[in-house]
Amino acid sequence: MNLTARRALVSATVPVVLLALAGCGGDDASTASSSSTSASSTASASSPTGSPTGSAAGAGEAVSGEAFAGVLKDAFAKATTAKIEMDLGGSAGSAQGEADYTKNPPEIAMTMTLADLGGDVDVRMVSGTMYMKAATFGDKWVSVPLDDPDGPLGSISGLFDMTKTLETFAGAVTSATHASEDVDGESLEHYTATVDTQKLLRSMPELSSAAGSLPETMTQEWWFGDDGLIRKFSGGFGSTDMTMTFSDWGDDVSIEAPPSDDVTSMPGTTS
Repeated sequence: MNLTARRALVSATVPVVLLALAGCGGDDASTASSSSTSASSTASASSPTGSPTGSAAGAGEAVSGEAFAGVLKDAFAKATTAKIEMDLGGSAGSAQGEADYTKNPPEIAMTMTLADLGGDVDVRMVSGTMYMKAATFGDKWVSVPLDDPDGPLGSISGLFDMTKTLETFAGAVTSATHASEDVDGESLEHYTATVDTQKLLRSMPELSSAAGSLPETMTQEWWFGDDGLIRKFSGGFGSTDMTMTFSDWGDDVSIEAPPSDDVTSMPGTTS
């Protein structure tokens, strides 16, 4: 498999990994505690419906963008470990795995089935390195450092600073509506958020190449449990529509780098 094809395969998986990580963002315990306090204060000051826990908002009640950002940031701060399932829409593919959002950057072990890649791709992100294994790579895992400016991830490497990325996203939410819903026997708080894509792109120049394909605003759906943690996300980015569900929050996960003997570096990277 030539270098161009390998880079293309890596680039195809990155949006899926980012979406999985963007469902929540973690940091070390002290930062999470600080963020949670700040987010809760912001939400409470903005609206009595800022927090999903104990919310009394009626169906379809408007919530300010600032208040929703508080809900989202609070969920980021509380995030620990979770199982993830993703439906990328139509015949595009799917993914499933588990993540540890207490690490910075978060760590993930996932198997993707993507139509454009012609088969399953196993992905792990551990200690700032992404490892990929696919039939087209042979028997070895291919390692891609996230901090290599000349690597296949190029300038989007900064997006893996999930705390910064998700704070930027929250700041681009202009408005939201709220409703309480019963989903599979659990009472969830459902927010429909409107995102100003131009504001998002100005704050995240790494995504500038997508500017031409995006509408002025995007609508995204978020569901939170009474513990404040995300249960489900539905929405998209440009032409990619997907649904992502989170379960088993706080359960043990097993996310490890592949054995070093089974790993090779992608040609053209610095490590």
